[in-house]
Amino acid sequence: MAVKSLSEKDWDRLIRLIDQGMVTPFLGAGASAERVQTAAQMAECLAGDFHYPLPDRSSLAHVSQFVAVTEDEYTAKSAVARLCEPVSDSASNQSDIHATLAKLPFSVYLTTNYDNLMVQALSDNRLKPRRELCAWTKWVQTFEQSVFKREPTYEPDPSNPLVYHLHGVRDVPQSMVVTEDDYLDFLIWFGREWANQTNENKDVLPRPVIKALAGTALLFIGYSRADWNFRFLFRGLVASLAAKSSMKSVAVQLSPLPSEAPASDKELAEAYLEKYFHSIDKIPVNIFWGTASEFASQLIARWSNFKDGM
Repeated sequence: MAVKSLSEKDWDRLIRLIDQGMVTPFLGAGASAERVQTAAQMAECLAGDFHYPLPDRSSLAHVSQFVAVTEDEYTAKSAVARLCEPVSDSASNQSDIHATLAKLPFSVYLTTNYDNLMVQALSDNRLKPRRELCAWTKWVQTFEQSVFKREPTYEPDPSNPLVYHLHGVRDVPQSMVVTEDDYLDFLIWFGREWANQTNENKDVLPRPVIKALAGTALLFIGYSRADWNFRFLFRGLVASLAAKSSMKSVAVQLSPLPSEAPASDKELAEAYLEKYFHSIDKIPVNIFWGTASEFASQLIARWSNFKDGM
């Protein structure tokens, strides 16, 4: 079976792998949902500010594309960047996923979010994180020097972790993957560069990131079933690297179905996910059905019990 709900045995394995430094978190929008506006909310704000005339006002990629065309690309990205500012501070909350992850021994954190919440949580935990942006545009390649060039001897570890932003970050709007064209350009860039990655001095992704993707169990947090970011990451990155890895299990935190949904819908969703993941190199996947906060609460409680029992 390719996909199953997270069992006690799966939890125990996940906690032990974390203790061994063999897990890499991968954060999506749901991880920041309690502190940053959702993409749909940002799209509605943007649509109002720039008089978006079409009916799909909840699609951030569509609305930001309109702004990029009618105004300019920087205006669109900087407007989204402003909307990404955290609206509340729950870093001290036991159920905050960023605060929870910052307490665990991870060396690399991957994210498609524009916010800096993971870096801030790590700094608040008295660690020394480095931030790296994916160099998918000429602007980032030219003006954002890689931490691995600034610090040639840097090797991520739990005390000096790396936070890698695949889709850019809000304080560097030019780095953000926001519009429809951005997503297409990112996919084209990644596919071309990955296919042409022939020499050791030209890596599409930093070596520690590739090592984390290929050599550790992945923990996806904050992605929905229909999230195109998640589908691209899984089919593009995970599937392509899984053949090189002995760590093929993936844990995914998915938000539950609406409370009014029939009980049979969960069975249908699980059946769909089983077929979906089974079609991608038969990678076994464990699912936690719940919010990022619910996952954080269970994760930190189980981690504390594990450490207390040592």
